[in-house]
Amino acid sequence: AGGATNTVGPGANPDVGVDNRAANNWLAAFESGADIGVAVSADGEGWGATVIVDSPGAAAAGPRGGFDPLTGNWFVFWASDDTNIYFSFSADSGATWSAAAVVGGDAIFPDANVSIANDGDSAWVAVWRTISNQTVFASSPNNGAAWTAPAVIEPATDTLNVTGDTT
Repeated sequence: AGGATNTVGPGANPDVGVDNRAANNWLAAFESGADIGVAVSADGEGWGATVIVDSPGAAAAGPRGGFDPLTGNWFVFWASDDTNIYFSFSADSGATWSAAAVVGGDAIFPDANVSIANDGDSAWVAVWRTISNQTVFASSPNNGAAWTAPAVIEPATDTLNVTGDTT
């Protein structure tokens, strides 16, 4: 409804996801100080209080949220200043979150640009940029219970591709 109060904090790098099943809940994930914060909404207009997701590092950045329609769980992925990519999930619509688990490492912080996708059938893929400027991925066939070792999609290059007039 118009005029609903938004209590989501002043977080940087926000991301939003939706459970478009009958519940139609929305999840906003964002940086909240040095932590990852999430808030949920039943209508995309009025938001609940921020819940802090456990992050093992001293600082966390670039959260990405996702929803698994098979389990009904929400997932949040982020980069940490300890160079790991972490994820956590919520089985209760964002009220509580699992302990953070490592997806992979060597992430450039705070600009890992983690991206995630789910196939709707328990498989997840996370892609991010490493300290050595490579694009890598890790995948989980079982809703994050186990992850493959990160593998290179695109290796780093020392070549600078320039287009246009270079004279």
